[in-house]
Amino acid sequence: MQFDDISDPVHDGADLEKQGKYKEALEIYREAVKQDPGNSAVWWALGDLYVRSRQKNAAIYCFEQVLKLDHPNPQLTDWLEKYKAAQP
Repeated sequence: MQFDDISDPVHDGADLEKQGKYKEALEIYREAVKQDPGNSAVWWALGDLYVRSRQKNAAIYCFEQVLKLDHPNPQLTDWLEKYKAAQP
């Protein structure tokens, strides 16, 4: 039995991040949300990368998408409100 190599953008992006290839990971995540805007895991990974790269507005947008797709998430909602209120 042969299995096709199914690409998982979250896994692929995380591997690139571990290698310090943040730009490439960002490209993987961006392309993945274009192709599947309903994938909350990719939005989360993209938002997390934006947080770590200090791109606050982009991170907020990503996590708002996660909440639209996977609500309710009180922990994320609370964190996002604090993040929004924090200084840039």
